[in-house]
Amino acid sequence: MYFAQLPALRLRSLLILGTALLTASCAQQQIQFQSNGFNRAIEQTTNELLLLNVVRSSKDLPIYFTKLTGFTGGNMLSGTVAPRIPFGPQAVASYDLGLSTQWSSGVSSMQFADLNQQEGLNGLRTPIDFYVLDRYGNDNYPFWVLATLMFESFEVSSPINTALLNREETYCRANKTSSVCEFIAYIKKRCGDRWISRNLADFYGATYGAFVTHRNSGKSECGYLKFQSFIALLGISGFVIDTLPAAEKDKAKATRSKSRRKSEDDDDIEIKKKPKPDTKVRFLNNPTADDFLSKADKELEKYFKEKRPGVLAKHGVNPTMRSPKRMIEFLGELTAAQNYAENKFQPMTLVPAGGDDRAPFFTVVRGEQASRGAALVIRDPQGEVFSIPAPKLGAANRDHSMVVLSIVNDLVNASTSKGAYPAPSIVEFRALN
Repeated sequence: MYFAQLPALRLRSLLILGTALLTASCAQQQIQFQSNGFNRAIEQTTNELLLLNVVRSSKDLPIYFTKLTGFTGGNMLSGTVAPRIPFGPQAVASYDLGLSTQWSSGVSSMQFADLNQQEGLNGLRTPIDFYVLDRYGNDNYPFWVLATLMFESFEVSSPINTALLNREETYCRANKTSSVCEFIAYIKKRCGDRWISRNLADFYGATYGAFVTHRNSGKSECGYLKFQSFIALLGISGFVIDTLPAAEKDKAKATRSKSRRKSEDDDDIEIKKKPKPDTKVRFLNNPTADDFLSKADKELEKYFKEKRPGVLAKHGVNPTMRSPKRMIEFLGELTAAQNYAENKFQPMTLVPAGGDDRAPFFTVVRGEQASRGAALVIRDPQGEVFSIPAPKLGAANRDHSMVVLSIVNDLVNASTSKGAYPAPSIVEFRALN
């Protein structure tokens, strides 16, 4: 009798072992499922919050910045196996696998930091450094997209500005069918005499101290296209940015309070800050502008040293960079121009496409119908639906809206250090009884 029961006992032992392995396998799959799901949720939430701020800005509503700083949770499914097996020839033939399972919702709480206070907003309001544009350019982001997003304005010494215009006229006379010249011709047709800025301002020196300011505005079609024309002039003249090592490391000294006891540790403490790279611009295809730039820098440096000591000298070209917050506001201007303006327009720019070609820079569409198949959809505080169309992946002249959001998201993250985070707010998830 006892020996006859051995095959059955072995069978049940294998069943118990198989059940344990199956439970472990399910736990592993569940962890992978939760990790992938959480990663997708963070990506989606971050993109939606960014687009929501763009839409808020387009309606002159306040924009808010929050950041996910952590989450807690456990396995959605857990279990134990505690089998009870009868032993001996007289044991009752009852077998209890002792299976026990518990179910939970997975993530139980998420922590969000509110960046809408001084420390957080200071970083978000600080303009990015000029060399940042060059770094993104080296990563193969289209220059036109970067320039449209990152430049707030561009001051150019009058002789240099004239040299840029002369180079454009000569180049496009011989290359009328090139995409960049066709784009300029389109802008001239749309905006007439206002196709590019020409007004002089801010006189400092005799020759090179009068500047033309090219402003990058998204509030109207010609306001937007005028700066696109200026980017075209830079491209035709071979504008490049050279990022150079810093001339010398920034240093700062801090001394301990005099009220503290003197000791060996009371010596001055030298704090070395990571230096920022220096930048230099050149015009590879415009020797006249490049020569004027060199002369302007020397003249203006001398002028400011003699006439305005202590004031940072201007250069022949002076880009004003945007802050991450200002980039969001600029995208809000473009969103308003596309959806509310009397004369609506879609902002276009040029991207490399086996030459140059026009492509949508940033597109936001209002309405439920347009949201079908969109790359990103949000509902604003007033209940309206806004969406970004799905780009034609693989096409060089595809819509660059998601690329633009990706860059802004990078810069928002880079501008907020962990020291700027206040105590996080905790959102808890509770199961309904």
